[in-house]
Amino acid sequence: MSVLAKEILTEYELARMHIEAGFEHLLKAGEFLAEVEKLAGAEQVESWLKENCSEIDTVQAAQGLKLFKGGSVTVEAQRKPEEKEVQEN
Repeated sequence: MSVLAKEILTEYELARMHIEAGFEHLLKAGEFLAEVEKLAGAEQVESWLKENCSEIDTVQAAQGLKLFKGGSVTVEAQRKPEEKEVQEN
């Protein structure tokens, strides 16, 4: 197997592992959100998030809750544009 093929396989395996770990964390966050939903009521989850976890996007939170409840979620990825280097004069 060529060096290039080994590098490609390594990167794909690392990506798979990180994606899997990410979904495990999303599932755990969904479990905690289900607890919020149980304590505060479903209609209060969004306002609770805004007050207590404003950094979390409500769409992502809803995906975590959905996953925890047995639903399926999809993820879309897009490459970030490269930042231009700032040149010093």
